[in-house]
Amino acid sequence: KCGRVEEQIELLKQKLRMIYQGEAFNGKPTKTARSHGKKFQVSIRQETSRVL
Repeated sequence: KCGRVEEQIELLKQKLRMIYQGEAFNGKPTKTARSHGKKFQVSIRQETSRVL
């Protein structure tokens, strides 16, 4: 979108790199996320598939 495709690709690559290195969730296998006021656990696999 909006002509910044290269920047978005770079950001996604950076996010994936962080996830694979275990830095994304402070080294934990899951993180707590909120949706519609409810809390739930998001695993690394789920987050990776969301990013892609």
